[in-house]
Amino acid sequence: MHDFWHYLTAPTFEVPTWGPFSIAFLAVFGLGFVASIVLYNDLGRLLRKHTDRLVAAMVQRFAGFGIAVFAIGLFFFAMRYLSISAFTLSMRVWLYFSSLLLLALGAYALYYLMRVYPAQVKARDAELLKRRYLAATPAATSADRKRRKRARKRKRVTAGKS
Repeated sequence: MHDFWHYLTAPTFEVPTWGPFSIAFLAVFGLGFVASIVLYNDLGRLLRKHTDRLVAAMVQRFAGFGIAVFAIGLFFFAMRYLSISAFTLSMRVWLYFSSLLLLALGAYALYYLMRVYPAQVKARDAELLKRRYLAATPAATSADRKRRKRARKRKRVTAGKS
């Protein structure tokens, strides 16, 4: 256990910076950061043109979270790569912590897709059905109400004269 903790907290001059995990980490977090920025800002206007508004809002929501998570991971990797040991931010443990943040974001996205999003779709469909029903039924407009009020008033006035 002590060796594993030393592996995670060793200073950068004791252990190599580049390895299979570092390369995979940089590839995943670099591509994820760029993809999150593209999706959040909807650079190709694909979300607004071709997708449902709920899907677009969900994608932009998770892209915003992704920007933060990927930026944190890239920050810690930059500290490690540049060997900046201020506040021990160059320790390998921060890269693992960033990976855990990414897994937590993935778990939250899965929860959102399984629980929250279907409820939002049902609520939206119910609202659309309600609007369609109200549009099909003759609704009393303010002009109709004023006309009826004047007619009732005339009836009272004519009933009082007789």
